Amino acid sequence: MKVEVLPVEILGLPEWADDVRLRLTGVLEELKASIANYGFTVPITVVRSGEGTYVVVDGITRLMAARELGIDHVPAIVLRAEKDDEVSLFRLALRLNIAQAGMGPVSRLRAVAYLVRKGWTIERACSEVGVSPSWFRTYRPILELPRELQEQVERGEVSLNEALRLKGAQADMLTSVADAYSASRASSGGKRSERTLECFICGKPIKARDRAWRPFHRSCLEILDTILEECLRIERTENHITAYCRRCNAPLFAADWDGVRWTVSTTLEEREEG
Repeated sequence: MKVEVLPVEILGLPEWADDVRLRLTGVLEELKASIANYGFTVPITVVRSGEGTYVVVDGITRLMAARELGIDHVPAIVLRAEKDDEVSLFRLALRLNIAQAGMGPVSRLRAVAYLVRKGWTIERACSEVGVSPSWFRTYRPILELPRELQEQVERGEVSLNEALRLKGAQADMLTSVADAYSASRASSGGKRSERTLECFICGKPIKARDRAWRPFHRSCLEILDTILEECLRIERTENHITAYCRRCNAPLFAADWDGVRWTVSTTLEEREEG
């Protein structure tokens, strides 16, 4: 196969760049160090689109590392594809990743989920990825776990079944919180009213079809996540979390895990005590 040297500016990332493989924390920095020390030794694989640009189907993380290092040109293998629509290119990338044995269990779950979102049946999507429909249906809830835990599963540090148990425990905890909240909003007659559940964040009612176990609107939670990401810098270990203001870098609150629950302390409380 002929390797060409292409300018980075004409190389595009596909919409599914985060779906074909779970990119593990630290891998990008390792690649940057390797490329800085030894150069770009492994070419990326691209498909030329009809507009004269190229779409990366293998080596997305390598391209990201090259961009962060300010590299202008990278070696690339240019493939010809009969179709250059997103799903066809995703299938090509999928085959390349499977051939390299580079897909862990979470990556496979994400790949099936992407194809299902594109209108494929679960059976067909699972056949494409190389897993069984029952396997996907069993472990799909793992995709709702925090990214850090997903990465542990991908690396083999946490088993699929253990991650599933953690997901079940998380759902049970949130269900109990929602039940307690609904009970606290019970009518004066003492009967619990399903109509009184309100969002923890905005205070507006949660419609019955959206209620499930969540004591908040999904859109409100997304807004809160964005605010927290913009305002807070989080440092965490297994048993400790500290949040700092992104503006002044002052610590805002800390939380410690005692094996049963998190205990939160804030700088405001400390000032009042002082």
